[in-house]
Amino acid sequence: MNEVERWIDLDQTKICWIHGPAGAGKSAIAQTVSEMCSARGQLAASFFFSRSARHARRFFTTIALQIAHSMPQMRQGICKAVEDDLQILHKQHSAQLKQLFILPLLSSSSAPSPPFLVIVDGLDECDGGQSTLLLHILELVETHHPPLRFLIFSRPEPQICHFFDTVPMNTSTRISIYGDHQAREDVCLFLRTGFNTIHDSERHAAIMKHVPKPWPSDEIVQLFVDRSGGYFIYASTVLKYVDDSSCIDRLQEILELSKPGSSAFAELDKLYTQILSTYLDTDLLLRVLGGLLTPVRSRLHLYDLEGMESLQAILGLHPGQVEHILRGLHSVLAIQVSVDHTRRVKPFHASFPQFLFDESRAGRYYINQENINADIVRGTADLMRDYDKQKSSLR
Repeated sequence: MNEVERWIDLDQTKICWIHGPAGAGKSAIAQTVSEMCSARGQLAASFFFSRSARHARRFFTTIALQIAHSMPQMRQGICKAVEDDLQILHKQHSAQLKQLFILPLLSSSSAPSPPFLVIVDGLDECDGGQSTLLLHILELVETHHPPLRFLIFSRPEPQICHFFDTVPMNTSTRISIYGDHQAREDVCLFLRTGFNTIHDSERHAAIMKHVPKPWPSDEIVQLFVDRSGGYFIYASTVLKYVDDSSCIDRLQEILELSKPGSSAFAELDKLYTQILSTYLDTDLLLRVLGGLLTPVRSRLHLYDLEGMESLQAILGLHPGQVEHILRGLHSVLAIQVSVDHTRRVKPFHASFPQFLFDESRAGRYYINQENINADIVRGTADLMRDYDKQKSSLR
């Protein structure tokens, strides 16, 4: 965070790329910086890619709309561009760049004194066109010199790395958040606060009333910090797993999982394996998880439990069986209830379904997508045949 603030206040480069793996806290930093710059009157616009908003087609139009609000000097030019050509909202990025940014900038009578920040989070989630998007941004800042600077957050995917490898050093800055010292301190505080909350909670009162603080010891907390590598996703999963059942036994299970020296994500895989190992019927567990989390459904953001009865019927399960299985997965899955009482299940972190669908990581908990798809097709066909039989018998 300190490096980001230094870039905003002191650095002269127009693009800053913040990169790190899943779970490293990139979105949290992006949100914090966005709020800070908004309070300081320096935020021009922000755009957050996600699994439910992956397309780049609205990127420049969304940014232009926000700039029209935050930068009065460009408002008239942007509004005029839209009024003159309503189809600009559906045109290629190159046309949008020219009409919504370059021409309004050239026609602006005055420029704001501070550099205004555009924050782009989750660029790796963008469904194609990442390099093209970056090239347009580079063209804008290098050729037309707007009073804009771009702060971009993403995982270090090959095409994004390649782009920044080719950008002149006087144009861009890179900041890595791969488990630095400050991140480890933050994870340590996060773990200590979380364990204190578990210790003081009413649900664990009978077990913990004779256990003195600090629990666990500072040495154990530091061990988890080391295993986390500075990534909150590991620490968060540890706390959820310990809090989900008999906390002292759960803590001991995690302590016995691994040897020193493993990477944070190797540790996370071991933790996921431990969580899943509490189920005796592995085949049934994987059929249910596969039916809910198969990547085809994930891409469409369909984690709905609204059709839980349908899934149970397709898999040939008893009423309530799916919900019963999910009850023991609170450390990795969140069940949300919306205002219309629709229930949805969603992984706390993308690394859990990624683990399940990667045979090299999941081992015996690997979910074969082809098998799951075949299972669902067979179950659906059986249901349709049963329905046809019942319909025929009523005639």
